[in-house]
Amino acid sequence: MIATGGAATDWGAWSGSIAFWSLYLLVFFALGSSLMLLFRRRWLDVEKVPFPHIMAVSEIINTIGSEKKEGKLWWPFALGLAIGLIFELQVMFTNLFAWWPDLFAWRTGLSGETTSFVGCVCIQIGDPLGSILVRWGGYTKNLLPMAIYYLAPLSVSFTVTIVTLFMFIADQIAYYMGYYTGIFQMGGGCRILGWGGMTTSYGMGPPFYWIFTTMIGGTLAMSAMIIFHSRSYLMETIRAARGRGAPGMEANEAFSYRTIYIMIGASIVLMLAFLFSAGLSVGTALAVVIVQGIINTLAGVYVMGLSGSAYLHERALWPSWPLRLFWPSAPQAY
Repeated sequence: MIATGGAATDWGAWSGSIAFWSLYLLVFFALGSSLMLLFRRRWLDVEKVPFPHIMAVSEIINTIGSEKKEGKLWWPFALGLAIGLIFELQVMFTNLFAWWPDLFAWRTGLSGETTSFVGCVCIQIGDPLGSILVRWGGYTKNLLPMAIYYLAPLSVSFTVTIVTLFMFIADQIAYYMGYYTGIFQMGGGCRILGWGGMTTSYGMGPPFYWIFTTMIGGTLAMSAMIIFHSRSYLMETIRAARGRGAPGMEANEAFSYRTIYIMIGASIVLMLAFLFSAGLSVGTALAVVIVQGIINTLAGVYVMGLSGSAYLHERALWPSWPLRLFWPSAPQAY
């Protein structure tokens, strides 16, 4: 009704859901932003994590805000801005107006596939590459990821390329060894997410369980490494919070480390209170705080900073694995 009109919206019926999800986002934002304040100096000043999105925004601000426009830099920037604007306007008008010419095959692709608003394409059965390559589940038509990945460190881009090629080859070999039976009769979404059955999904099924390996094992490993390699830094912040830090240590920080630790503690209390109000038990709420609020946040932001890629796809799904400790099988009313 909100999208198409024609009927009055029952805001009373929607208010509970709106309030819940607004608070959900706010409590996780409070904890996540507090953790970022804690790791700011380590990541930006010591490790020099690039954060490609921030680099792009900073460059735009510096270019536009400069009183003297240097020709060598200004014209490429203006040209890129014009190309991006034309591209986005074409996509927007294609989605808004049925009569607008579909120049980028956004509504219907060459094999009948459709493109999401953000440019994601899940292949259909019969796709030329999808009929040959097990791991060819989709691609993007969005120009922005290409630009962001260009800003990522070369070592990161090289590693991602090599690992991706390895996964393509490994999945192809697994298919010829008898895995992923029937996968060529599946579209992209079924191949990736297992909607047609876990055994036919290269992402969710055997023998590699790639998505579980990366989203759960990889996230835990990443967070453990972040904390381990930052152990001396974290001890310095604790000493500073107790008033025993080195002189000038907090000079460039937005808040003192004592304030930051208070913010982290208060955010955890607020998050627990919110989860308790939603009916979660103590154990379940602690699992959500530790995994979703801390572990996944650290890993997700760190990978985003190194590569520009949003690592934790379906972020509300993957923190659920600790709940198996409480419910080995899903509750009947689930």
